[in-house]
Amino acid sequence: MFGFEKEKIQLKSVEDYLRTQEILGSGSENGTAYAKARAIFEKVKSAILPGVIILAILAAMTAAFSQMMALRTEVAKLKASQKEGDLKALRKQVADLTAKIDRSEKQIEELKDDTYGLKAEVEAQKAQVARVSAAAASARKAAAEKKKPVVGRARP
Repeated sequence: MFGFEKEKIQLKSVEDYLRTQEILGSGSENGTAYAKARAIFEKVKSAILPGVIILAILAAMTAAFSQMMALRTEVAKLKASQKEGDLKALRKQVADLTAKIDRSEKQIEELKDDTYGLKAEVEAQKAQVARVSAAAASARKAAAEKKKPVVGRARP
């Protein structure tokens, strides 16, 4: 481009030459600025794709992390509710066992009372048997004495 323009410019004086050089110089400065910008863009261009990939990975990791935290919260809630359910079941079992223990203790007390009553009856039976045995022994003794012949007396 610049080559064609150079041919079209005709120099009439030194001033024209200097102006032309300024124009060409400013154009070449713009050209170097453009070249520098282009070089920077080329360097940045090579970093754009990895940057986009890194941002996509970070976005995916953030989404996964938020889902994981939501799941952890849900699991914690489920464990708490399960513990409450287990705790309720255990409390019910404890209440049932306590009721059974109370009934067993009442039955034990009743059996003890029955045992003491039976012991008293057995002692009373033993005492009665002893009295009856003593009475029977005295009755036998009395009957044996009646049957004994009296010595010294005549029989009619």
